[in-house]
Amino acid sequence: MQVLIIEDDPLVQGLIASIVEGIYNDVRVFTAESVTEAEGQWSPGEFVLLICDWQLPDGSGLTYLKSIRQSDPDVRLLMITARSDRQSVLAAARVGIDGFVTKPFQVEGLRERLISILPPGTVSAPALSVDEWLSEALGHPLQLPSDLNPADVMALQARRSELTIGLLATQWQGASALVARLMDAANRQSLRRAGQSTESLRDAVAELGVERSMDLALSMSLDIVNAIDAPGLVDKARQLVQEGERRASLAAELARQVGVDVSLCRSAGLLSNLGELGVITALQRFIRQGGELPDDRVDALVGTWSSEYGNRLKRQWRLPLELREHVGALYDLRGDAVQASRLVMRYTGLLLSERSTEPERSHLEGLLGIAPEFGDTLVAHLGKDDGPT
Repeated sequence: MQVLIIEDDPLVQGLIASIVEGIYNDVRVFTAESVTEAEGQWSPGEFVLLICDWQLPDGSGLTYLKSIRQSDPDVRLLMITARSDRQSVLAAARVGIDGFVTKPFQVEGLRERLISILPPGTVSAPALSVDEWLSEALGHPLQLPSDLNPADVMALQARRSELTIGLLATQWQGASALVARLMDAANRQSLRRAGQSTESLRDAVAELGVERSMDLALSMSLDIVNAIDAPGLVDKARQLVQEGERRASLAAELARQVGVDVSLCRSAGLLSNLGELGVITALQRFIRQGGELPDDRVDALVGTWSSEYGNRLKRQWRLPLELREHVGALYDLRGDAVQASRLVMRYTGLLLSERSTEPERSHLEGLLGIAPEFGDTLVAHLGKDDGPT
């Protein structure tokens, strides 16, 4: 089956595509950002579902759907819009819209609406090989199947200097899983500090602070483990998430010791397995759609495709160059980089790598003013199996 999504916001477009792909086993998603672009792709009878924003750069999505309904009476039409007034709902109903979802929408709400207007069909095996599948998937918006959209978190990160407790509390009040995580972390901290618990999301953010709250949100957005159910992928997903958490914790402690930006180093550590997580997500979809994947191929496929998937997600999420450079510094220091925070990231990578060289490690310890035993003690303290913090 083929689905067309018309949405001019790339982040929203990617999120909708991810939800659609998670529901339907035999789906192929096409996207457009305007009426003109959609007209170039649309052909009656070829699509079973069209999801359209009301306000598009070059015209009204409702007017476009009206013309679609006249040419194809069988296609399901779903309107997504910030309008929620009765007049707008009635106008959509007169056009013959099958579903109407208001922004901002919750993932589960949109999922339930889609299932109600187009119940999932039977599983059909992909006609592509797994490598062909991974290659084709790079041409579509990528979305990690976590409870929180990482792109939304990164958009907030880009505004870090203007974030406030009140803004975050308002932004996250509808994200129940994140609220629960923040409340739990804040209560544990508050009980240790003052013997009192927090009673609201705002109190939790105030207790943790903006930086720590953002760190927890980013960590949660990258945790795909609960959404992976293919037997050959579960352990790999868990390993990758734990590795990212471990790098983040170590980099943050080292940054604190050296006196550089702790949040930047923690974020770089969390994002260090971004490409690998993207590949695992794509492989999960391949298996759900009937593809066969031997367990012994998972590591090789992740190793082969992780770089391309990482670069794709970094561009899609518009990661700042500084953050990209700090992620890259875990594996290599380009040129004559001497920025202390990048040296911290490279030292983190060496401490956790089985292929680290003694001369490079000693050189970095000298530049950072770190005693060799400090790094070893910190690694031992973190432990190999530490989960999210």
